[in-house]
Parts: sequence; C-alpha cells; structure tokens
Amino acid sequence: MKVLVVDDEPRHTRILAQIIKAYRHNYEVIEALSGTEVLKRNDLKEFDLVFSDIRMPEIDGLSMLEQLSKCNPRIKIVIISGYGEFEYARKALSLSACQYILKPINPKMICDVIDQIESSVISQRNARMYRKKLSSHYRNHLISKWLSGKCSDDEYAEIKKIIPTCRYNLIMKITPRNGIHVGKDVELSKLGKFRTAFRDRGFFVLTCAPDQGSGCTCIIGGEDLSLARTLLAETVGELPEYNIALSSPETDILGNCKQCHDQACIASACFFYMPDNRMIWYEEIAARFRKDILITPKAEDECLKAVISEMDLASWTESWICSVIGDTYPDPLILTDEIKRVLVRVLNRLGNALTESDIVSLERSIGESIQEKCPSVEALKDRIRSCTAMIRHTVQMYRNDRAGHIIERCIEEIRENYYMDYSLTEMAEKYYFNPSYFSTLFKKHTGVHFTDFLITLRIERAKQLLLETNDKIYQIANKVGYQDVKYFTRIFKKKYGCTPEEYRMYGAKF
Repeated sequence: MKVLVVDDEPRHTRILAQIIKAYRHNYEVIEALSGTEVLKRNDLKEFDLVFSDIRMPEIDGLSMLEQLSKCNPRIKIVIISGYGEFEYARKALSLSACQYILKPINPKMICDVIDQIESSVISQRNARMYRKKLSSHYRNHLISKWLSGKCSDDEYAEIKKIIPTCRYNLIMKITPRNGIHVGKDVELSKLGKFRTAFRDRGFFVLTCAPDQGSGCTCIIGGEDLSLARTLLAETVGELPEYNIALSSPETDILGNCKQCHDQACIASACFFYMPDNRMIWYEEIAARFRKDILITPKAEDECLKAVISEMDLASWTESWICSVIGDTYPDPLILTDEIKRVLVRVLNRLGNALTESDIVSLERSIGESIQEKCPSVEALKDRIRSCTAMIRHTVQMYRNDRAGHIIERCIEEIRENYYMDYSLTEMAEKYYFNPSYFSTLFKKHTGVHFTDFLITLRIERAKQLLLETNDKIYQIANKVGYQDVKYFTRIFKKKYGCTPEEYRMYGAKF
C-alpha cells in the first residue's frame, strides 16, 4: 500500500511514519508537512491511505482532505488531532474518515487501524483487478507479458487457465507486407477465416495484438503437426497482404513461451532478407541468424575509399554489403544501426576534407536516412548509396572550391611540425587528394615542390639552432627531422655551400 502522512510538526510526522514502516515493511510511506505540499503532488490518485492532522498552516487538514477525496475517492482517511471537539469529528465523518484518533499517538491503535483498513483496500483492489481481467485489453496485456517472460506467478496462473495442454504448439507472428515496422496492428477481424479453419479442425487458436505497431501474435495448439503445416500453407493464400513467421513446434508452450515468441520474432525479421517469401519457419533460418554485427576496420576503410574515389557506388554497395553480412542474417535493426555508425565514423575521418558545418549537416542527413527502419536489405543498399554519394559530392565540392585553403592548412601543419617524417603521398592522402594533383596544386601555390619546401624549412631552422644553441650537430639534425647526420650535412652543404660546422663558425660570412 501507499500511505501519506501529513502533519505540520516534523517530529510527529516522522514518528508516525516510523510506526507504520515498522509494522508494515512493504508499505511505501510518504511524509508531508502541509496540505499545500500534498495538493501539489502529481501522484495523489496512487495513495491508498492518508493519516492527517487537522490544524495546519495555509490550508487546514479538513479542507485538504476534502480536495484529496475529490481527486482520489477510494482513498482511506484517518484523522489524527489534538482536538476532541465534536465539530471536527462530525466534519471528518462527512469526509468518510475511517477513524478519528486523538494525540498523543498510540502505536497499538495505529496498528489496529492499519489492520482494519488493509483488508478493505485489498478487497477493493481485487474487485478492480477482476474488472480489468474482463476486458480484452487486459488479456492482451497479460499475454504480452507472458510471451516476453515477465508475468508474475499470479498472472502465470491466469495464463494456465487460458492456454490448454496440447501435444504441439506454435507461435505465429502476422505482419503487413509493407515492412518490419508498421503504423498500426493487423486488423484481427481479417483473421476470422484463418481462426475458423484451424478451430474447425480441432486446433486451439488464441489471437492477440500485444506488439504495438508490429502486427499480431497467434498461439496455435493441436495434436497433428502435419495437418497444422498444411493449414498454414493454405493460410498464406488467405492472407495475401501479410507475412507469416512461425516458431519451431513446442510441446511445453507454457514453460517455453518466451523462447518460442523470440523464434517467431526472429523469423519475422528475416523477411528483411527474403521479401519475396510469404511464410518463414524459424527452423529454416535459425543457423544463419545472428544478433551481433560488427563492421571491421577494413570494411570501414573500404567505405572511406569508395566515398573519396571514382568507384561506382552501386556495384560497390552490393559487394560491400555482401562482404559485411556474408551468408548470415544479422538482426536488421542492429545491422542498420551499425551501418549508420560506420558512415558517421567515415564522415568524421574526413575532417581534413570538409568543413565542420558540412560534417554536422551530413551527419544529420545520414541519421535521418538510415534511422528510419528499412523494409528490406535492398532498401538499405539504396540508402547507403544515397548517403555515400551525398558525402562524395560534398567532398568534391569542398576540394574544388577550397583547394588553396587546403594547401594553406597543409603549409601551416608543415611549419608547425617540420621535423616529422612527411611525404607528398601521405600528405595528399590526409587531405583526400590524388598525389599528382596535390603536387601540382602545391607547386602552383608556393612556387616550389613539396620536398624542396620541407627541406628549406628544416635547414632554415637548423641555421637558427646552429647560431643560437650549443647543441651538437647530430642533435640539431634530429631536431629538424634528420636521423642520419651525414645526410643532413650533405643536404645542408648543397643548400648553402658549407657544412653545419663551418656555418656555426663563420655564419655571418654566409
């Protein structure tokens, strides 16, 4: 039960709450110090019992209880007060108060009151539950919990009354053929002929729609599995608008309902790979279905290459998806989520070839395209081609319009890190250029070749270090990016006509 204790004296509230908790450990007890605090709560309809003082600031207890009763007519009221006047008692009775208790609080009296009220609350709650059980909505809710393996012992006992013992049992999912996710449940009225066909041949059929937006679920039980398969094959013709997915036959449906339901869901998901099929048995696809899917770094690199190269995206997508899934059936939702993540990772790796605003915009577009559930693997391929083409187009636009800007970024990076082992090819790949085209752009922008530019930066820095420090020649060579001091000396002499030692000694003359 959920109990509310209200008194403007914190000590009284705390003591009463402790008494209740000590007597009923399973009760949820909420404390409040005023009627105003109580009436501001959003969960007033959830309380079963309230203990309240009468005289409180802002709003007195009787006024608070009157409003509380209007909001929650079933709540039980117990008034606790230090005032014994008749008018208070009379007003309390008019509010259907169960008890009127005078302070100081007697723990035994509180416990006796709880005993009396508890039986009444339980009786009323059972009556409400019974009314709920009479509704089809509740039945669907109950079956849904059972199929997901989440029903309580009491609910399981109710399920046993609904589901008869049969030699064979199947769980069947029926979904519209327009995709895995649909906007509304299958109309159960359209399944009348199907139910009649099975029931006329001695089968038990329970049809419900517990899965919102994803069709309906049927539990079929009978003695003749071969006949059931025949009738199901005929059912396909009777339901041309729907896909039918079936679990493996089960002898103990009560004990293994969740397993069977999971099997039917898996079979239903595999229409993603077999959209031309009308009926799929779990046993047909069990060996190929898998929950896990992780696209390898190699596959991610291939995606990146496809985006920035002149590769035909249609043929690449076809072969790429085949390599990713192989001969398996990954869970479609997990597969699409993983592909979205890969495309986003590829997009962020293109930070040197795109502006930040381009990346944000493309990431949003990819999310919107891939996030929407695909009805088939072919539809997913189309979305992948669309997304990669969109990224490629943006990269090309950026590369063509901002080539000079990119060269400036490259030059800035080299100036800051001249000592690192740079190569023309590596730098071109970093900014997603063809090396030959990148070399031409660099020469056009700087007037010198990439290698000459890098050498000049290094030797100029070496000259500075030779004059301003006492570092040894090999140390200076290492600092400017040359591990071989002989090679460094040779390059230096070729550039300035003297060795590093000579420059240090006679620098002013050179």
